[in-house]
Amino acid sequence: MRDIWEEHLHCSTCNKKAEQIILSKDNFKLRSWKCKQCRKTWNHPLDQVKLSEWQNIKDQEFIVKIREVGNSAVISLPKEILNFKNALNKDVVWKFKNSDELVLKF
Repeated sequence: MRDIWEEHLHCSTCNKKAEQIILSKDNFKLRSWKCKQCRKTWNHPLDQVKLSEWQNIKDQEFIVKIREVGNSAVISLPKEILNFKNALNKDVVWKFKNSDELVLKF
């Protein structure tokens, strides 16, 4: 099945062909179309869903558990984070931002 991004989109207001553009919002690249004449924009539906998922979890505060297993410490991350990043079975980079903040990069 072809992706909608591969198709041409015509503006419903002025019936002109919309150009494909890439917008950036909250560090997301949104594939979008913009009508040059009336300046109306449409986001790719799949990109819009991912952005909405991010906006739903970004301001939540998650409580995680740290426990010891043998000589290692294990941090349990909430499923919402793992599902959002499809992070299961992927390497994660841990980095201290300052003395009391730890940053995870998927």
